[in-house]
Amino acid sequence: MGYISNAYMHYWINNDARSLVLLNAPLAAYCSLLFLNKPLHVKKFIVILLLLVSCTSEEETPVEVSLLGKWYYDYLEVNGERTPIVQQDYGCDVDKQDYIEFTPGGGLILYFYQDCIDGYRYDTYTLESNQITFVSDFNTTVSEIKELTVNSLILEATVDRYLDGTLDLVVNRFTR
Repeated sequence: MGYISNAYMHYWINNDARSLVLLNAPLAAYCSLLFLNKPLHVKKFIVILLLLVSCTSEEETPVEVSLLGKWYYDYLEVNGERTPIVQQDYGCDVDKQDYIEFTPGGGLILYFYQDCIDGYRYDTYTLESNQITFVSDFNTTVSEIKELTVNSLILEATVDRYLDGTLDLVVNRFTR
C-alpha cells in the first residue's frame, strides 16, 4: 500500500488499485459512488485521475500571485507622519508615475521619473508568509505585508530612514 497526501485529502491505495479508503469523510461518500459497480479498468482510471488532481506543485503561492505586477506609490508614512506621494512633471508635460513591479521568480523593478528621464533599478525579493525581503546592491530590508488586496498593498518596515542611528517605523502604501 502507498500513502498519498495533499492539503485536500489523504488516502490509502493498495497496489492493485481495487480499493480506496478515504480518511476525509466528505469525499468518502462521493468516491464510494464513483466506485460502485464499476469495472476494474474504470476504477484504475478514477484512481489515476484523483492522483493527478491531488498532486501539488511548487508553483507561486496565492500571496505571490496577487503581489505580481505594477504597484504605484500612494503614500509614505514615517513614525506616524503621512506624506502623500506627488509625482513631479519637472516641466516635461509628461504624466508618468513612479512604481515598483514584482515579477515572477523574485525580480523587482523600481521605476522612477526624474528630470524628464526614465530611470530603472533592478532588485530582488523573497516572500515568506507575510514577510518580504528586498535585496539590492545597497542593503537588505525586511517588510511585513500589512494589507494585500486586488488594488492595495501596504508594507511596514522598521529601518533607519534618515541614517541618524534611530530606527523609524516606515509604512508604504501602493495602489494599482
